[in-house]
Amino acid sequence: MTEVAKLINRALHELIIDGIKYEPIAGQFYEMRLFEEKEIEEYLTRMYHVQSKDSRTPYDYIVYESDTEHKVAERLDTDERRMR
Repeated sequence: MTEVAKLINRALHELIIDGIKYEPIAGQFYEMRLFEEKEIEEYLTRMYHVQSKDSRTPYDYIVYESDTEHKVAERLDTDERRMR
């Protein structure tokens, strides 16, 4: 499951890099349109790159929205106690 989650997240990350996002619109399910450059830059600046190589998370990056969330992600990533 961890490997599948990694593959899904890589595919989602590639979609973001390619600049595609989906938004609900009235009378239809979703509209597909390209991200604007500012939106991509803003999203990419809020990603913590996971350094640990063990199984504590299936993600390579963790998106955060505040300094507190960034600190929590960093502390969990660098914590010497491994989850089982």
